[in-house]
Amino acid sequence: MPRLVLHAMRLACGIAVVSVPASAMAQSLDQMLSGRAVQQQLEQFNQGRDLASAAQAPSLDARRMSGRLVADPTTGGARTAAPLPLGRLEQTYLQRLGPGAKPLRQFGYEALRAAPAGAGLLTGTVPEDYVLGIGDELVVTMRGQSNRTLIARVDREGRVIIDTLPPMAAAGRTFADFRAELEAQVSAAFLKTDVYISLGAIRSIQVLVTGEVEHPGQLTLTGFSTILDALGSAGGIRESGSVRTVSLIRNGETQVVDLYGLLQGGASRDQRLQDGDRLIIRSLGATAAIQGDVNRPAIYELPAAGALTVAKLADYAGGFWRSSGNRLRVLRLDSSGRDTIVAVSLGDTVRPNDILLVDTPTEELALEGAFEIEGLRSNKGYGSLAALLKTPDMLAADPYLPFAIVQSEEPNTRVKRYIPVDLSRVLAGKQDYRLLPRDRVIVFSRADIRYLSSADVQAVIRQQLPPSMAVGGVGSAVSRTMDAPTATVTGTRSVKLSSQQISPNSPETEQSRFDAEFDQESSAVTGGLIANARGGVVETGVQCGGLRVLAETLRNSMPTRFLAASKYGRLEETGTIANVMPCPAVFDKHPDLLPLLLEYAASVEGAVRTPGIYPMLAGTSVETLARSAGGLTLEADPNRIEITSGFAADRSFLSLAAASSVGINPGDSIRFNQRATQQEMGIVTVRGELALPGNYSIRKGERLSELLQRAGGLTQQAYPYGAVFVRERVKESEQQARDRLARELESSIPMVVASSTQSNNAIQAVPAIQALAQQTRNTPAVGRVVVEADPLVLAAHPEMDLILEPGDKLVVPKRPSHVVVSGEVLNPGAVMFKAGSSAADYIKSAGGTSQFADESSAFIIYPNGEAQPLRLGSWTRGSDPIPPGAVIVMPRDPKPFDWMSVTRDISGIVRDLALSAASLAVISKD
Repeated sequence: MPRLVLHAMRLACGIAVVSVPASAMAQSLDQMLSGRAVQQQLEQFNQGRDLASAAQAPSLDARRMSGRLVADPTTGGARTAAPLPLGRLEQTYLQRLGPGAKPLRQFGYEALRAAPAGAGLLTGTVPEDYVLGIGDELVVTMRGQSNRTLIARVDREGRVIIDTLPPMAAAGRTFADFRAELEAQVSAAFLKTDVYISLGAIRSIQVLVTGEVEHPGQLTLTGFSTILDALGSAGGIRESGSVRTVSLIRNGETQVVDLYGLLQGGASRDQRLQDGDRLIIRSLGATAAIQGDVNRPAIYELPAAGALTVAKLADYAGGFWRSSGNRLRVLRLDSSGRDTIVAVSLGDTVRPNDILLVDTPTEELALEGAFEIEGLRSNKGYGSLAALLKTPDMLAADPYLPFAIVQSEEPNTRVKRYIPVDLSRVLAGKQDYRLLPRDRVIVFSRADIRYLSSADVQAVIRQQLPPSMAVGGVGSAVSRTMDAPTATVTGTRSVKLSSQQISPNSPETEQSRFDAEFDQESSAVTGGLIANARGGVVETGVQCGGLRVLAETLRNSMPTRFLAASKYGRLEETGTIANVMPCPAVFDKHPDLLPLLLEYAASVEGAVRTPGIYPMLAGTSVETLARSAGGLTLEADPNRIEITSGFAADRSFLSLAAASSVGINPGDSIRFNQRATQQEMGIVTVRGELALPGNYSIRKGERLSELLQRAGGLTQQAYPYGAVFVRERVKESEQQARDRLARELESSIPMVVASSTQSNNAIQAVPAIQALAQQTRNTPAVGRVVVEADPLVLAAHPEMDLILEPGDKLVVPKRPSHVVVSGEVLNPGAVMFKAGSSAADYIKSAGGTSQFADESSAFIIYPNGEAQPLRLGSWTRGSDPIPPGAVIVMPRDPKPFDWMSVTRDISGIVRDLALSAASLAVISKD
């Protein structure tokens, strides 16, 4: 089978056909019909039953015109090549439209250039109006009295001779007419016989194509070929040729064909060519273009006769995007060849070289932000803000009313400016603002306003890196430029910062870090990358034009410009910054708005539900700002509101009723104080041998005896002498001390190595030092405080009654019946308590001391947490009484650690660890 090539013009019109050279086509059909079985089609394309359906084929849209359909040499299918470069006419129109305009292509030329040579129908139903000619091959099949298939050709006399039937004239007759005569002849010659006729080989025709085509000359086509086939075979019409005045010369008569009707999907149909036809493509006539809000912007050729209206030109372009409300202007050449802009209507006549511009009318109003439906509106019905907002559902849910923006233009200079407005006053009828054409009303949402208090904005105000920024260097140059610790985002709402980043010690380091990120003069921003002129590339997660404009503004502004914003949420030396959030789109689209809102902001702090920075106009009431901050909390004191003037530094304390008559100005600070309360923020926990253990809230100044009384007192099994009292504040201090001790132990290892020449045991002590440091670091701090937990003793000695703090924990154990002996004894463990027994007795019960014991450093930990050394000398032998629950510790001989006299006594370290272990043992039991 010969190679199939997709006919691009018919593909664009919705008709699939294939074409092959005529000689190859005839040879292939002869081979297929030699077995008298015409059952196979060359290829299946979705073609209509009649070529008349081509008149209803869809029009060529602009998308198919953007590239050229050419034959694929491997598959025979169609592929889209790159768009051809602009022609001279197209470049001329583009220059007139100005920089940034979308190029316009000449309508229809790419589609006519698409088909390869040798076009013609090879598959599908034969059209009824096909005119038979000399050389056509007919396949006749009879079923009935006579069953056979015959092949006949139209001879040079224009006749067809089929078996025993009389010769029939065929040349010049339509296929339908010839079939009707054949059916009549068969019906007369044979009984009950049906006849079926189809075309086999198709004759070749010669057509001459001249004029403005790529490859003029004589073409060999098939009998099914049309004007579009011939133009495609000739390489298409040049850009200097006319699509609307194609001359078809047949038998000495000339017919002018306008291809626009076919290309646009109109009622016109593609005419079939005959042998000897001539096609002449004349030069391009007058043109006009249409650009803007239409379906198919392009350059169109004006009709040769008759006027073309604006409405008809819009029909050429597929119609307007909007059914009404279009602004129509024409870019028209004057007598000197220069462009002028003329307003037109649908009925006006289009002149040669006109460019019809279709866009929205200038009397439009843009709504952006917290509107139910954003977009463009006609300002004819919205002459003011009050008229715009009179519809209840105009605004979206949760808008920020005290501060909105009207972006307007100066009537004469067209310079844009931002005008702050208070929508709450507009809705209350106290204020209004006239809206002009091209105005843009920007209403912020509460989420947009909360961004002013975010960590990123606060960091930029203090000339620090935004915490949400991910800084990554490429090469050493970047690491020098951005020599700063990276903020690590631990969640969507909080970021942990190092003290070096929050309060850098070197101003030069802070400024270089700040400049490297926000130097707009030396940086080119593309996506998330900043190409810095100092020799580095920084990748950032912050995509916010407003932050960059704010940083640039801060370099050239007085420190008091953003007074309220700079006072809000001061960072501590170390800490966690809350409220990390993404940059709202409005501040990225309008970067100048972020500094403007901060300049008009007031600080609202204290007992409100959403403290932060809130922009407002001068004279805004306290009640409005409180409502904007979510309202007062339940603990707010309405009789003590603190108002600090931003510039005069005056401070006053008013009640909410009195403050309602006071106007707040930008830069002011308002603090809603809380009511004085005796309730502590937190709870304490009691566990163990109490009648009512659990969690208890406390008041300020509440003492331990009161808590024991609220908990129902001690049970009969309680052992108050062994009570463990834990305080969080003490626990933190204890943990810091342990970490410091572990560091001292590790830092002293070099001293051991240095003393190795003087002491044989020094090197051997290094592993022991490392193990002790690790144990010191791993043993959790308890935070135990020695207290008296016996209610009777507390009643007799009120000075011993401890004041409670939130987070305190009290554990009262049962009375123990043993004494613990640990350390360098032969059998460490618990020994049964015996009244009157001494420490030496309990050590003896544990097997006595080992050879590494240091009896002079032995100590006892009493049940209440106190620790005292044991006097185990030859005279006393630890004769002090030992209470139940005590822990006797026999330390190891510290001779290998003699060098540590400059740091810390080993016995003290061991005592601290033992005390923690004893306390944890009591707590874990309960």
